[in-house]
Amino acid sequence: MFRGLEIGLSAESYRWRSIHHSDGPHNESYEMLIASQRSEEIEVDANQLKERTKQLALRILKVVDAIPSTASGRAIANQLVRCGTSVGANYRAACRGRSKAEFAAKLGIVIEECDEVQYWLELLVESLTIPQERLSGLQQEADELTAIMVASRKTAMHG
Repeated sequence: MFRGLEIGLSAESYRWRSIHHSDGPHNESYEMLIASQRSEEIEVDANQLKERTKQLALRILKVVDAIPSTASGRAIANQLVRCGTSVGANYRAACRGRSKAEFAAKLGIVIEECDEVQYWLELLVESLTIPQERLSGLQQEADELTAIMVASRKTAMHG
């Protein structure tokens, strides 16, 4: 799994460029992320982001299994499963967008879902349901994915 962006960069630290290539019978376009940090360039392609969003969902499913089966625990667990799995599903849909406008619109949904993941994780910590130490890595990943998606959406909308 790609771990190069665990340093917590803000959305402004990222810029996107479109990469177009044709190999064999399929012409593909995808976005390539370049994050400049400490004079290094880190590139993240769509496949890496698909994997990161899927891993986010899998990690959330494990967290949900650890939530107590109380009325409030079940409510939070249901919401967390819904938004946590939606991030990857909607990112995949965005990658299949037929235009920059459609790509940007679907990324807007991904951003909303990432933000909702952060909200429910905060509730788990602040309600003392799950200790902060157990969720800090997951919270960091959700924050990083949000920043990446915000930067990508800005680029898609404004070039």
